[in-house]
Amino acid sequence: MGGSIYRSLRAAVAALAAAAALSPGLAVGHESNRSRAGASERPGIVAADEAQSRHEFAKARLQLDRLLAADPRDVEARLMSANLYLLGGEFERARADCRLVLAAGALDVGTVCLASAQTGPGSVVRARRMIAALGDSTGTDVELARWRLLTEADLALRAGDYAAALALHERALALDPGHEEARSRLAEVLLERGQVTRAHELTRAPEPSVARLVLRLRAAKALGDSDAFETLDELLAALEADRGAGLPPHLREQAQLALYVDRNPAAALRLARLNFETQRDTPDLRMLATAAREAGDAAAMATIRAWMQQSGFEDRVVAGIVGPG
Repeated sequence: MGGSIYRSLRAAVAALAAAAALSPGLAVGHESNRSRAGASERPGIVAADEAQSRHEFAKARLQLDRLLAADPRDVEARLMSANLYLLGGEFERARADCRLVLAAGALDVGTVCLASAQTGPGSVVRARRMIAALGDSTGTDVELARWRLLTEADLALRAGDYAAALALHERALALDPGHEEARSRLAEVLLERGQVTRAHELTRAPEPSVARLVLRLRAAKALGDSDAFETLDELLAALEADRGAGLPPHLREQAQLALYVDRNPAAALRLARLNFETQRDTPDLRMLATAAREAGDAAAMATIRAWMQQSGFEDRVVAGIVGPG
């Protein structure tokens, strides 16, 4: 789960809430997502979502705590709460929320949630088995299916199983070829595996996010494509527009820009460290580890090893980057 697939989580829990309106077994108390039939969301959910998107995590926590105090079986708020804990690397608290989702009767999403929060030796293998044991239980709901697929893909990446990760990302994008997050995540995996041409094609779809613009720039530069100049201008304009609007800085994307485009590992490491102070999802950890390696910063790599040991977070690729110490 985590920040990297947060938008899919939001759509998934809204879909769950819509289904729960027809099912007395889930006390969600929420009709639908803003993208579904034009219906509005509850103010507390909207406020928590907006606060998290602006990296105002304390405000988001306050909104969710209020909702959960009023209804401890609020599955949508409980899943958002679990995600917030995951984003901060508070895995034990996330697991507690996931178990309460299960207790509320939401077996499928509760299991995916709990799998995402597993830590300790063998936790990635255990998490993948937990989700696989569900079988094909997401039904026809695209949002829930995509959230599950992206979660499985993240676990596959952490296991170093790139073949499975690629297949899962392909399936997630096939559900909706216009879905921004699924497209960007697939493009990034392709880029990292050297499939640059297809990665570049995927990143050239209309209305790119800042994250996809960075990927497009990386792919264009790798191909020696003249698109790189146009993309850099578009990216810098997007970053400036967000700064002007008072939006939080795109620290992970700026770290990627520093490392892969400017070839400045020290700057990339500084930005990745700042990002990791508040966001500790798989891509955030990998960005930090890669920047530390490229900068030759042994102290930073030791800090990453210590965090992984303390938190129990498993990622075979990151472990390979920072070494055994």
